[in-house]
Amino acid sequence: MKKLVLLFYLLVLSYFGRAEHDTLSVVAKEYFYKAFYSSNYKSQIENYTKCLELYPKHAKSYYNRGIAYYNLGNKKLAIDDYTIAISINPEHAHSFYCRGLANGDLGNLLQSIDDYSNAIKINPEYALAYFQKGNIYRDLGKYKLAIDNYSNSISIDKNNSSAYNNRGTIYKKLRKYKLAIEDFSKSILINPDEANLYIRRGNIYYILGKYKLAIKDYSKSIEINPKNVSAYYNRGSAKWLLNSKYCNDFKMACNLGECKRYYTFCK
Repeated sequence: MKKLVLLFYLLVLSYFGRAEHDTLSVVAKEYFYKAFYSSNYKSQIENYTKCLELYPKHAKSYYNRGIAYYNLGNKKLAIDDYTIAISINPEHAHSFYCRGLANGDLGNLLQSIDDYSNAIKINPEYALAYFQKGNIYRDLGKYKLAIDNYSNSISIDKNNSSAYNNRGTIYKKLRKYKLAIEDFSKSILINPDEANLYIRRGNIYYILGKYKLAIKDYSKSIEINPKNVSAYYNRGSAKWLLNSKYCNDFKMACNLGECKRYYTFCK
């Protein structure tokens, strides 16, 4: 989540009006840029604060300082700064988005949904806002709304592997296995080196009794991450159901901390 926020920090100058920035005095600009180009969050906060002492209506400084607070783990102060930035510039979608992230982290889920909704109203092509809104609905158990938001995110950004993955996970919960396989497969195409995606798709093949396909996915997961205990355990289980050699997998799973089936079937 931090990486998403940092992205907006790096792009912030292009999202606020240039006129606002040009009203800063020479000294205020020095503080702003000293903060902007610093990699130290405490230094950023210190210099944005000095800029704001000279120009208290500078939305960019509140927004950027909010991100620095967020990255230091102080979500409450981050929310306070995003709120001030919004009061100065209510058309800045990223301020709503970032406040939504902080509200979500603090468990303020309904406020988080409102923030993402406002970001989307300002920018209807805001794929990440739909994605995060989908995550909140997922956490609330409102799966249809979650699916709708993931679908909106995907329609805007077809390379969002996480949106396919999260939607696929919900389809699995709802026992819509064909749709889940399709989503995990799309996620794998985008992110082929993510070992857990193969486990998730393999688990659905396992549920459907397609054990050979499940084994193929578990094997691919192991190829990517040889220390993935679930992949060995599940592959061993699929092999056991096919009457194939399974003890080596259960032994590997045991070496990695999961010994139940090794002691049950191989000792």
